[in-house]
Amino acid sequence: MSKIPAASVTYTDVMPIIDQAVASGQGVRYRLPTYGDAVNFRQRCYKYRTILRQEATKRMGEIEGYIASIPEDSLILQIWGLDGQNYSSKAPPDKSLTHDVLIIYREVVGELLDLDGNPIDIDPEPIESEGLDLE
Repeated sequence: MSKIPAASVTYTDVMPIIDQAVASGQGVRYRLPTYGDAVNFRQRCYKYRTILRQEATKRMGEIEGYIASIPEDSLILQIWGLDGQNYSSKAPPDKSLTHDVLIIYREVVGELLDLDGNPIDIDPEPIESEGLDLE
């Protein structure tokens, strides 16, 4: 089990759900008893992600202009009712009903082209940086 960073210790309710979403490679659905619970959970997920990014940036030695990228950055959190409606930006008619927080990966929807208009395949593996010496 990994050590919980001090700033993240108050997010132990969120941590295992976000970790599972990242580990799944596709995302997860987290069911909560009410719309208010779903909104609260989603906000705690956003705050937790912000803290993880801040901690990752600190681990990099706070290099000026560097903002860490973390796996959780690719996650989208949406609130869905059991009626199949997305309530991420509007409240449902009955807030007392069960709602799900969908934690899914952001999909690439555009097409990458070179300057002549020819398609370029997107390599999912990051390019290793040779110019950044962190030692």
